[in-house]
Amino acid sequence: MATPPAGQTSKGRWALLRRAIVTASTTAPASSAMSIFQFHDPAVPRPTVYASATPEAGYDWVEYMLPGGRSILLHQRRETAHVSLRELAIRDVDNTGNIRTWPSEDIALRYLLRTLPSRTGGPARVLELGAGMCGVAGFALAAACDALASVTITDGNPMCVENLARIVSMNSARLRCPVETTLLQWSRHLPPPDCVFFEAYHDDLLHTLRTLLALDGVATLVQPTRGGSLDRFLAKATAFFTIDVQTMGFDAIVDATRATADARLDPDIHLPVLVTLRHTSDSQHAGRPTR
Repeated sequence: MATPPAGQTSKGRWALLRRAIVTASTTAPASSAMSIFQFHDPAVPRPTVYASATPEAGYDWVEYMLPGGRSILLHQRRETAHVSLRELAIRDVDNTGNIRTWPSEDIALRYLLRTLPSRTGGPARVLELGAGMCGVAGFALAAACDALASVTITDGNPMCVENLARIVSMNSARLRCPVETTLLQWSRHLPPPDCVFFEAYHDDLLHTLRTLLALDGVATLVQPTRGGSLDRFLAKATAFFTIDVQTMGFDAIVDATRATADARLDPDIHLPVLVTLRHTSDSQHAGRPTR
């Protein structure tokens, strides 16, 4: 299958923004090419509306079930709700996280729940970048994983951060470690990790990862290749990080999807790959901060 131009691979995301602004229908939007493949674990019950809490207009409190019988409550925008221009008027921030949660979050969560408990060196500190409105992976890890010292959940949109703080308050009894939410605008610091597509920010992302990633830490990216933008980012990252890329074997549901005969499947935009980055020995001694 031919690789589409870089601009073409992002059209599905920006179409969601256009529809959120201009659509007046109250019916659920049709499935887009970005949402055909959800990678949901069939062993885990689907999220359900949590009727015991009152949401803001256009939102629902949704209960997400986690392994071990635990759950978290997320303040999630309804699919039929529309996004105001004020919510989208944040320059240099990818606002598609305002519209919906993305399949890569489920995949990253499964991978981290499986690997974090075996990490050596004491309880880990987790930093989620570009968490969007719900921070699914960060909150789920804080509720389901015993091996964490803390979780910090960030986004570049102030309204997202406001919603994330609301979720922290609602889940205070469900979280098993301290959780902090904070604004981190990727126009100044970094793009969210599922937006390596925006190549103008590759250098900012690399600088921020070098600064924030602990000497023995691991940065985990889960995303499609998107027109070769991921490969171009990794070509720059090799100067500072030891990189491992897995296209198969890191998630059984992704592998099963890869094997499907569905004609709609475009690996470039539908199939995430797993990328882990670790500091090289040279970068660890290059005068970078120890945090």
